[in-house]
Amino acid sequence: MELLDRYLQAVRFWLPRAQQKDIIEELGDDIRSQVEDKESAQGRPLTEDEMVALLYQTGHPMRVAVRYQAAAISHRAGLVPAVQVRPEDGDALLHGPMDSGLDCF
Repeated sequence: MELLDRYLQAVRFWLPRAQQKDIIEELGDDIRSQVEDKESAQGRPLTEDEMVALLYQTGHPMRVAVRYQAAAISHRAGLVPAVQVRPEDGDALLHGPMDSGLDCF
């Protein structure tokens, strides 16, 4: 899963050092679970293109890092989001040159 490792490294870059280990572990477990589910449903390993599509769906590494940081801050502060934001909606909340996808890894 070289692509996954590179993706997680790209997310790690955008995280504060103190949060890196926990967030990367949680995110890695989540993505690996999705890979296992897809492989089980298809009865075969994912192709590289399918893995790229899964990571693309997960989101740009910078945006993923921002979402995890925001969730951690809200959790520590005892805040409950007023609106549930789906991952695909979260990217629409951030604008800028990163709209091209996963070019960074």
